[in-house]
Amino acid sequence: MRLAGVRFGASFAFCFAVGCFLIAAGARSQSSDLIFAGDFEPGPGPGPTQSCPFTADADGFFTLSSPNSDYVVRLPPGYDVVNPVPQRLLVAMHGCGDTAYNFATSAAVPSALRASQNYIAISIGGRDGLCWNVPGNAGLVSAAITHVRSCF
Repeated sequence: MRLAGVRFGASFAFCFAVGCFLIAAGARSQSSDLIFAGDFEPGPGPGPTQSCPFTADADGFFTLSSPNSDYVVRLPPGYDVVNPVPQRLLVAMHGCGDTAYNFATSAAVPSALRASQNYIAISIGGRDGLCWNVPGNAGLVSAAITHVRSCF
């Protein structure tokens, strides 16, 4: 699956039902199906281009909508949406039968990590209760990354 080039800080992380993977800057892709933070320009991206109003639940999670699907977000504690600074981004994709919200709360930012969370986490929706179709669902992932980048 090839995803849109998005960079938050110096690294990316992808989280699937089997685990989370942090991709450090400087690594280079050896396959057209993989992307690495080092494949993009150095330094943080251009920053937010729009305001994205949200109402977080008691645990700090909220849902936003990209042009292709909804996705669940949790910002780091104390994140300043008025004066944002570059952050790492963790992209989570639930396993078959799970939901974006459940996977966000249990795997992307489990309760034990919430107080010290130092990254923006998103859990992709659009396949809640179903399995992912890697070639066919890349647009859902890419659109969510592009949208969250425009917000934070």
